[in-house]
Amino acid sequence: TYTRPSIYISSRGTLVTVTEIQEKKVYIYSKDGSLLPGFPVYGTEKATLSQFKNTTLLTTTTGPNEVAMYRFR
Repeated sequence: TYTRPSIYISSRGTLVTVTEIQEKKVYIYSKDGSLLPGFPVYGTEKATLSQFKNTTLLTTTTGPNEVAMYRFR
């Protein structure tokens, strides 16, 4: 079971996020369909991307009252 894909425009280009709910894995793909290095990462719900200066931040839920933030360039 996957979350609905989300599309983001960042300094890295166009990125697509999707979370596999049962396996608790967050995937980020580039616009050409390549999985970004270092992914998947742990996450239990839909992930969001945000841009801060030249850094892209991934935020996802990891537990009932837990949130994880991953930074990548």
